[in-house]
Amino acid sequence: RPGASEISLEEETRRVVPLIEKLAAQIQVPISVDTTKSQLARRALDAGASLINDISGATHDAQMLPLLAKSRCGIVLMHRRGTPQTMRASEKATSEKAVEKASSAEDSSPKNSVAAGKAAGEVGESEVAKNPMVTNLTAKNDIISQVLDFWRARIEAAQKLGIAPERIALDAGFGFGKSLEENLKIVRRGRELSDFGFENFRFPTLSGTSRKSTIGRVLHRVLDGEKIEAPIEERAWGTAATVALAIANGAEIVRVHDVREMAQVARMTDAIVRA
Repeated sequence: RPGASEISLEEETRRVVPLIEKLAAQIQVPISVDTTKSQLARRALDAGASLINDISGATHDAQMLPLLAKSRCGIVLMHRRGTPQTMRASEKATSEKAVEKASSAEDSSPKNSVAAGKAAGEVGESEVAKNPMVTNLTAKNDIISQVLDFWRARIEAAQKLGIAPERIALDAGFGFGKSLEENLKIVRRGRELSDFGFENFRFPTLSGTSRKSTIGRVLHRVLDGEKIEAPIEERAWGTAATVALAIANGAEIVRVHDVREMAQVARMTDAIVRA
């Protein structure tokens, strides 16, 4: 999550692998593991996991895609800006840049746009080509275009290693280094994301909005003139709205905390839009 400290491979293994082994022995439901570390992914798969969800889009660890190519597991590739340790800064820089553009005509000049991009930790197009984790906001300010470009680059990298498209799902990374408006746009324009594919194949998309801070900020209350985010335990209805809209816009997978309640939201939305 944004702001989380990085943990060692040994600690991640200690936390995750024994739990996977226990669950795999007791349930038939596919087990998904979030990790950006190829060694942890290998251990998780050996323990019984069947899907690896890499929030870096398999860019954090150069060995992740080669490892996944040797397995038969499912893969989720997600778009993000920065790392969990720097995402708050990325979100702040993106929000400030949007405010500056709206308030000053000078921001539309190429010189100032490049300067703002550099200040936000962005780089030029040539470096984007070298490192798909870097998002060039100065070239494409639209978050949907950025996500689609990133997905396209990661799909091409996976296919070069022989990973079949049928094994891959995609996540736009709601809440990962994006401004509030960008997060809302990801839900609002979800159909553009869920329609992504090529050669008559459409990649399934995952929506992970549950309880996130964007929902808390939208559902804020005002106390003594100050906006107070809705606490996590009061974000279920906001989550339900995003889940319903994501499904209506074509998402095939929703990631939630309140499973019983959101399963009802998903079933009802499916009955309406996918009959």
